[in-house]
Amino acid sequence: MSESILPKLHLAGIIQRIIILILDTLILLPLTWGGSYFFQQMSIERHTVIPFAFWQGCIIVLLMILLVRWGGTPGCFILKFRVINEHGKYLSVSKAFLRLSDHIITSGLAVIVLYMLIANLPESPLFLDAKGINTLSELYGGYWFTVKYLWSHFYLINLLIIPFNQYSRSLTDFLASSYVASFNVKAR
Repeated sequence: MSESILPKLHLAGIIQRIIILILDTLILLPLTWGGSYFFQQMSIERHTVIPFAFWQGCIIVLLMILLVRWGGTPGCFILKFRVINEHGKYLSVSKAFLRLSDHIITSGLAVIVLYMLIANLPESPLFLDAKGINTLSELYGGYWFTVKYLWSHFYLINLLIIPFNQYSRSLTDFLASSYVASFNVKAR
């Protein structure tokens, strides 16, 4: 078994992790939310959650490819950090899956919420009048607010753990046995 390179690493601290999060949000938000809105509307129009679930799956697969193949997200690339294991290698698919567990759970909850909305829609295409739109936002808004509220608290806890451990790791880093380290680490 190869030796751990952890003592030699320059790890990202809380400030770098927050900057990475902000960059990822600015870069990926138009793609993820724009696509989510499009596929959400398609799901509502067709009375099926399949298009929206497909899109959420595509986002997860994209993030997994970024982690497994290139070792990070756009924010990591810009700041010259990579997500690695203790031996300096990029994550395996199973470890990337664990590291993305917060996104996977949130996406799953969003699909469930949309399914609940679609199940309560009238079959008539006339539900999209002003009163119907208010009803849709009332049905969907409460559930979605709960999902966003839970995710934001989980992510805050995830970030707040970083300064209180030796290797500046978040909860999802502990799950995946991963580290966010400087780019000069050799991987693969």
